Amino acid sequence: MNVRAVAVVVALLFVAAIGYVLYRNLALNMGYTTQLTLDVGFAAWKFEQPQPVLYLLLSAFSAGFLAAMTWFGLRSAALSRRVRQLEREAALGGTGYGSRSSSTGTATAASSNQGASERSEWR
Repeated sequence: MNVRAVAVVVALLFVAAIGYVLYRNLALNMGYTTQLTLDVGFAAWKFEQPQPVLYLLLSAFSAGFLAAMTWFGLRSAALSRRVRQLEREAALGGTGYGSRSSSTGTATAASSNQGASERSEWR
């Protein structure tokens, strides 16, 4: 078998193992309930009836997933905005990437020519 086939088999086994563990936890927690209270010192709340643990697990996972996707989405939007800004500066030849590369390119070429002449003197 080639490397790609082995990677696919390992990935499928990993997904199957995670799925099995999740299914077992969800199936085992299906009948369990718990009484929820929130006491913040100045106020306290309590659900009237016990809540299923399964719903608590799913809502906690969903809330964390939503928070992470929101954070990554905002970060992605900021980075794409920065890329568009740099592309615009490079296209216009403004004070961004374009002007810096032209000034450093000349200095780099001069220093590489100097290094080449020094190497030829050492021989």
